[in-house]
Order: sequence, then C-alpha cells, then structure tokens
Amino acid sequence: MKTIFVVDDDKNLAKIMARTISTLVDNVEVRMFTDPILALGAATDHHPDVLVVDMMMPAMDGIQFIRELRRQGVMSETVMVTAYKTEAMTNLLPSNGVDTVMFKPVPGMELAYKVQQALKKQRAVPMVGA
Repeated sequence: MKTIFVVDDDKNLAKIMARTISTLVDNVEVRMFTDPILALGAATDHHPDVLVVDMMMPAMDGIQFIRELRRQGVMSETVMVTAYKTEAMTNLLPSNGVDTVMFKPVPGMELAYKVQQALKKQRAVPMVGA
C-alpha cells in the first residue's frame, strides 16, 4: 500500500484533501498533519510515496519543508497547494524540489488525478553509500 501525507495548517482543508484522496485513489494510506514540524519528523522516518503540502504555513513554509526533506534524503513526489497564483511562484517551486503545483481552491477530482500521476512517477529513494 502506498502512503500519502497531507500537510496543511488549515485543519478543515487538510481533512477534505485527505478524505478526497482516500476516497478517489485506490490502495493508499493517507496521513494528515496540521503541523509541518511533526510531518517533517514522520516523513523522515517513513518516506511517504507522495506529499501534498500547503505553501503557506506558520512554522515553516512549504518550500522550507520540501528543502529540509530533500536535505534529509526524502525524495517523495510532491504536490504543492497554494493560493498564490503568480508567475514568480510557479517558477520558484520546481527549482526547490516541488514536482506539481495546484492552486486553491483545489478541485477534488484534479487533486486525485495529480496524486495518481505522482504515484506513477515516484522517485527512487537514494541508497545509502551509493
């Protein structure tokens, strides 16, 4: 079974995204986090297959979150969710380890599709000492 982490400080939105993914994507376990620091620890320990991450969170933003995961060797596919639809934002994200960007409000079917696409192209976790 594949693992998806949903990380968003907005508890209601995180619940909606987690429920949508659980309902529309087969054979996945979805874990929801409203605290990016807790999610960071869990992701470092468990290496989820896909991360759905909000851009703007109080403790650390989505880019900081992804950068820290990459630094720790977690190469999960990422779907960044943001309300900031600017060209600068769109250009900034790929160079910071973000694979896919979605803009709020996030349509449920599109979220499920993006997660399914991310599951198909997961990155291999680097081997220690390779």
